[in-house]
Amino acid sequence: LHCVKSSKMNILLVLLCISVVYGNLLETDWTLEGFHPRVVIIGDPTPGRFELSSVLLGREHKIIKHDGCFSSMNGLESTNRQTCMDKGYWLGNLKQKITIIDTPAFRIKLREEQLITEDLIDVLTEEIRYAHVIVIALQQRRIELSYMLRKMISFLHRVFGKKIWDHVILVAPDWQYSTHAKMVRGYGLLTEESWKADYNKELQNNFDFSTDLPSIFLDCTEGNKTQNENEIFKMHAQELLDLINNKTYRFEFKDSEKALAEVDSMNNRINILIQSNKERQDLVTNLTEQAEKQTQYFRITEFTLILSGGSIILGIILALIMICIGMLKKKRSEAFEINSMHCTCDPEGAQDISCQVCSEVREIKEENETLRESLALCGYSNEEIEMIQRIMTEN
Repeated sequence: LHCVKSSKMNILLVLLCISVVYGNLLETDWTLEGFHPRVVIIGDPTPGRFELSSVLLGREHKIIKHDGCFSSMNGLESTNRQTCMDKGYWLGNLKQKITIIDTPAFRIKLREEQLITEDLIDVLTEEIRYAHVIVIALQQRRIELSYMLRKMISFLHRVFGKKIWDHVILVAPDWQYSTHAKMVRGYGLLTEESWKADYNKELQNNFDFSTDLPSIFLDCTEGNKTQNENEIFKMHAQELLDLINNKTYRFEFKDSEKALAEVDSMNNRINILIQSNKERQDLVTNLTEQAEKQTQYFRITEFTLILSGGSIILGIILALIMICIGMLKKKRSEAFEINSMHCTCDPEGAQDISCQVCSEVREIKEENETLRESLALCGYSNEEIEMIQRIMTEN
């Protein structure tokens, strides 16, 4: 009985060890058969975009999975309107397992944009949880991001941070290898190097990162391919697989709620800063207007003061001039009067001019005395008599 109990205990311990080891293998993406990477694909509804997932899993273009995942209608629009995940083998090779997570890539209305983006984030954080590579499928001819793709990449960048770019690979799923396709690209001076450089520049300028993203050129479009085209496809597909296998560490899709909260907080701060900046601009505008009014008032006041001061100074100068003129006249009159009082002339009537003046002055004074007596007899007042005498003397 004791031996039986020991055997059961050993079996339980063995099963426990197996479960722990198997669980660790799953957590580190290593299974008993080797590395099992996860690849997330996003991109615009372009030729080859909808066939990319099926082709990488080694399926025919027109194979439709039972739940509608990885299918397309006429190569123009995806039938799956939700993010879906499928496991398989790389190009059908049973030695390399891979999981493809395909995101919606169809023309949607603007009102559906928020719902699609929120659904993608929920699936990535709650169901997918991690990936090793994020493939961005881009058009061959249009070297710029569409509005919808820009919005989706921007949201992923804001939610999961800049480290997501360490896991991004650019893929052109409609890069045909036929002679005609090469000739058309030659006319437009479009090469693999120019395509990679232009899209890297576009993404780096829009999302502020410096990582040089690798680029792969595949022909996933429908149609018959030559043996040479198939060989070129396998070569580029192997390059993509090598890049995927080099990403042995995961990128975790987590902390989305915290990131969204930070985004909301940042938006609130931006709104507050915008409002504060507007208030400051209004304050600056008001202060500027008041300063202009004060400056204009001060200019008017200064001009008025200058005119008033000039008028006062001019009046003082004119008053001084009048006073000087009056003093000169007074001095001349006094000098003339003194000279006339001391004037002596030759009784015989010398021809001296000063003597003649003295005689005339003396006669005028005598006449003034006679005139004064006559005016007094006629009833004139002293002020009137003096004024008349002054007028006559000046004349």
